[in-house]
Amino acid sequence: MRRLTLLFPLIAFSAVALAEVSEKIQKKLDAADEAYKSAVDKADNTRFYAVQKAHADRVKVLRQALVEATKAGDFEGASKLKDLVDSSEAGSVRSKPKDVVKFGGHEYAILVDKATWHSAKTNCEAMGGHLVTFENSDEQTFVLQLCRKVQADVWIGLSNEKDLKWAWISGEPARLDKSFRLDDPQRDKLAGSMMYFNGYGTFTDWNLGAYNGYVCEWDK
Repeated sequence: MRRLTLLFPLIAFSAVALAEVSEKIQKKLDAADEAYKSAVDKADNTRFYAVQKAHADRVKVLRQALVEATKAGDFEGASKLKDLVDSSEAGSVRSKPKDVVKFGGHEYAILVDKATWHSAKTNCEAMGGHLVTFENSDEQTFVLQLCRKVQADVWIGLSNEKDLKWAWISGEPARLDKSFRLDDPQRDKLAGSMMYFNGYGTFTDWNLGAYNGYVCEWDK
């Protein structure tokens, strides 16, 4: 009986020791899984932006070739190049970036691949999102700060192309914030869109056909 009595503490100690070892192993497994996930996300994100830059470089070369063909009077070649530029812009980015920024239950990313406003709209939608829209002043302030950090000219989802009345891409009418800067005195007669202009540090109107980066948003 005495021998058995001595064994009970040993058995209890062994169980505790095993539990501690198991917990340590689990922590190491969790850490390894987290490191793996982080490395994969980083690699995916690096590839995403590498592809994005390569695509932007290709479109830039195509645009230059289009200009040269037009100046040379090669209108047939220019027409083919124009089709290539349009198709490249429309099919630029297809996968959602990994390093999106979260705010208020939504996700955001600034794409530096320059595109016209309509192409930017198409690209965001191809990734399952849309050009950013502001539901409230907090969201507007957040996106403005995001743009200032990146220091790039980028489109947002606001234009007056329909009936020359400012509206979000969702169709909701927009009352422009007093901080927005309207530069074109003919904007009430000509269609345009709204972008963040790094030179002003705020949002301003611009030609729909200009080439800029853009802010995509994903709703939860």
